[in-house]
Amino acid sequence: MATELLILGLDGATFEVLGPLMASGRCPNLAALAARGVSAPLRSTAPPMTAAAWAAFLTGKGPGGTGIASFRHLDLGRYSGYDPRMVTSADLRGSNWLEIASRAGVAVSSVGLPMTYPPFPIQGVLVSGFPRPPRPGAPVEPGAMEGRWGRWDEPADASSRDLGEGERPAACAHWDRRHAQISLDLLANRSDRVHVCVFSGTDHMAHLFWRHRREGGPHASALEDHYALVDGLCGELVAAAGPGATVLVASDHGFGPAETEEVHLDRWLAGEGWLRVRGGGGGGDPVGRLVAEARRRVPKGLWKRWRDRLPGGMKTRLYDRAAGRDRVDWPRTRAYRIGLYQGWEGVNLNVRGRQPLGIVEPGAPWRAEREALIAALGGARLPDGRPMAREVHRGEDVWPGERAERLPDVLVRLSDGLRGGGGLPPGPAVTPVPAADGARISGTHRPEGVFIAAGPLVAAGASPGSPRIVDVMPTVLALLGLPIPSDVEGRPLTGILTAEAAARLAPRRGPPAGPPGGNGDGGGLDGASAAAVEASLRALGYLS
Repeated sequence: MATELLILGLDGATFEVLGPLMASGRCPNLAALAARGVSAPLRSTAPPMTAAAWAAFLTGKGPGGTGIASFRHLDLGRYSGYDPRMVTSADLRGSNWLEIASRAGVAVSSVGLPMTYPPFPIQGVLVSGFPRPPRPGAPVEPGAMEGRWGRWDEPADASSRDLGEGERPAACAHWDRRHAQISLDLLANRSDRVHVCVFSGTDHMAHLFWRHRREGGPHASALEDHYALVDGLCGELVAAAGPGATVLVASDHGFGPAETEEVHLDRWLAGEGWLRVRGGGGGGDPVGRLVAEARRRVPKGLWKRWRDRLPGGMKTRLYDRAAGRDRVDWPRTRAYRIGLYQGWEGVNLNVRGRQPLGIVEPGAPWRAEREALIAALGGARLPDGRPMAREVHRGEDVWPGERAERLPDVLVRLSDGLRGGGGLPPGPAVTPVPAADGARISGTHRPEGVFIAAGPLVAAGASPGSPRIVDVMPTVLALLGLPIPSDVEGRPLTGILTAEAAARLAPRRGPPAGPPGGNGDGGGLDGASAAAVEASLRALGYLS
């Protein structure tokens, strides 16, 4: 059976970059798909974080349904907000569409899809995507194919600290080409109904080279050049899939310039009386002061390299002490910050019975306190009069689902140009982003990604409405004629279909899939693998 559905993932792609390239002829293949089909911005998750968004792509559920809002597991029982475990494919097992399609007898091959490491069995072939540790053979299931495509630990990934800036574009190009070559191999030698290929270089290049677009120099066109490269790879895959294939192109989020100022929300909360620090901002145990001083004096790269080698639990305790969490007077603190991603912040109430030293009574008192906090955050102003927050929401209003209770009580989207920062009093609530950070990571995520669809089932020029990343999973199932689990948050994008296809593929609901990650097979990373993954995530600004 020929490929019916080809899904191309452009991690972090944005029409801000892609649109002009399509118009100028530098991305002719994606332009041709949009011209004979449909295109629209694709709304990401909140926050627009890689782990959360690709989890939504796979399960049709946002962070409230998956419990995933970051690369680490959130844990409201810890004042850090996180436990040391990394999110892996095991947390998405059971109710992702790769497995749902496989259980229905649909053959699928997937290459480079983020959040699929370690690889897991499907009816077909799964080659894991970012983040994945370096290893000699391909991270693939079935394991017998591990050596089919040569060494997998060279050259280094673009996020490796061992690469200089000038070496990173070539590394991104190498791995995106490799994903395309593996996909071409599978398309030529298998008969899967669905094939997925995701290119991560569009994301990595935007993190590392966004500033060069305005600064000029030898890397001024590096990001646009990589988009053009990926467009050519997409053209090869579309041709290999054949004219009978329906093509979906999706990015997990968009991109924009990195933020230039940090809001230290715990300092603001302290100033408003929500958070209390022992001794008026001093104090703390001697070890905590020693750790904080060492962190200040040791070069950042050396500090992080040493920290990466520590066991997870020790790393968490070190973070808490370096951030001054030991100085918080928890029995008098009502609310505190949980950092999420760049301009997106969480705030938790310190609830009795939920946190170790909680003081806010659950139920009606908690709800009343939260409403007061939301009002205060919504009215907060920076020293120059600008609003501190662009949006402030109750957690469950933006995170519906069975795991919403794992996520912070309040979601804050800071105003444009602001990112969240740690730090307790004393000190200003707003500071410039350190120059070294801005030079290293010059692009960060935005909520609007890319959606393009074309092929025999798609009506040219149809309106997809306002598509969201959670809508991709039910759309895929509908295109395959499979029932959509009743507990999926997304909706199938049937508005893009021809009249004949819409009648033939009328979506139908099936039994609930249940929360992902319930397969009970573990799937955690060993110490060396976890350290390698954390280092790559830190190099791209995902972990502090």
